[in-house]
Amino acid sequence: MNTQSTSLQPMTESQRTPSLMARLRDETRDNHKALEELPFNRWLMEHRLPLPMYVQLLSSYKVLFEKLERLLVNSSHPFVQAVWQDNMTKVPALSADLEVLSATLGSCPEATQSAAEITQSFSDESEGGLLRLLGALYVLEGSTLGGTIIKKHLATMYQLQHDAGLAYYNTYGPFLGRHWKAFVGRMNALPLTEQQADQVVEGADQMFAQIGAIMEEIQASNA
Repeated sequence: MNTQSTSLQPMTESQRTPSLMARLRDETRDNHKALEELPFNRWLMEHRLPLPMYVQLLSSYKVLFEKLERLLVNSSHPFVQAVWQDNMTKVPALSADLEVLSATLGSCPEATQSAAEITQSFSDESEGGLLRLLGALYVLEGSTLGGTIIKKHLATMYQLQHDAGLAYYNTYGPFLGRHWKAFVGRMNALPLTEQQADQVVEGADQMFAQIGAIMEEIQASNA
């Protein structure tokens, strides 16, 4: 009996080519890890992040999301239309959190400016620009994945009750897993060439780095 027959069978196309989401996970791992290890995020998890700094982050996110979501909504590119859904918007949740946590605590002009500049870097309406925008969306959509855990830290640290001020990290409520699975499916279904997938990964890497820059500017302005 030939025990090696199974291993000698030719690989299928799907076995040779990793999915888009697998590439995004694997090829942005270093920038993702660097973002998680920033002092800003460590302080959040250690319950040492001052409330004004968290509010400044939400304010910067609101600037960022408002403009990027507008680009996604208005895009006529079939790949963007295949992935984006109106229920993915985070702006209402950010607005609600800022109202509860009081936006009068102040903003960080440098971080807000950086957020505005990030949107400019993704405003290129060429196909490459729109593919990078999908990479940015991967980062932004993935930012709520740890929402259940982060919500608990925020609620304890800032003494928040009944989910008030926690809308951003509760965007999909108990259906978070279902929404993420559907998002993964839509992204992986895109008929991308390898070069097009490279541009999506490039956009994700860029977004991880730029969110890190926003956090560092907030930290520096509060030193």
